[in-house]
Amino acid sequence: MATKIGWCFVNVEGTAGYPLPEKISLAKDPSVTNRGHFSCPAVRASAQGLFSIGSPFSLHLRFRKIKNVVSFVPVYPFTSINEAMLAQLFRLEPREQWRSEHIPLFQIPSPYFFISDEPIEIEQCHPMFADSSSLNWRLIPGKFNIHGWQRPLNWAVEWDTRCGDLIIRAGEPIYYIRFYDESGKLIVSPDLVKTKLTEDLRERLNHAAGVTAFKRGTAALIRSASKDRSETLLKS
Repeated sequence: MATKIGWCFVNVEGTAGYPLPEKISLAKDPSVTNRGHFSCPAVRASAQGLFSIGSPFSLHLRFRKIKNVVSFVPVYPFTSINEAMLAQLFRLEPREQWRSEHIPLFQIPSPYFFISDEPIEIEQCHPMFADSSSLNWRLIPGKFNIHGWQRPLNWAVEWDTRCGDLIIRAGEPIYYIRFYDESGKLIVSPDLVKTKLTEDLRERLNHAAGVTAFKRGTAALIRSASKDRSETLLKS
């Protein structure tokens, strides 16, 4: 029996514009010789169990630095999200956390969250197989237990501004996810189902919300939260 993993949006407004998680299936090798890297068994094996999350909007950002003051300017009409909404969503991390002065780090909330009634971990990684409009950004990866810790994902990105503007088209993958069982084994074909955002799940989300802003090292909290939760949280 396939491992059941639920997902839903943490907010209701505007979610009609967000793509559904999509299982990755690599196309046949498009090279003339049929000996390209898409024919390599190791490459094809690395795509197993991956689901893609697409961008809900088109985004064109330009980096500006004037007298040591940094700003990020949306370029219209390509950018489909209005400036006021972008300002609400876009969170620039402090400059002391950047890899270098040329590589800013920012986050945009992603309203997807995943839940399992079994000890399952989710891994979030860069969309390495995507046809991206820009190749000058990289996702900050992460992995955590969705049985004990319920929180929405983020699109956390490093952008190498030396390579030009950041351009993302609506629908382009912005990250991949996959799942692992308690032993660390990849779950190749999980039963990914949309679930209801119940009051119990809202309580779990509130339980974890904002903890990393004032507390470092959440491993112990996650272990404790796994013991405190109800046996069944998934509702079809």
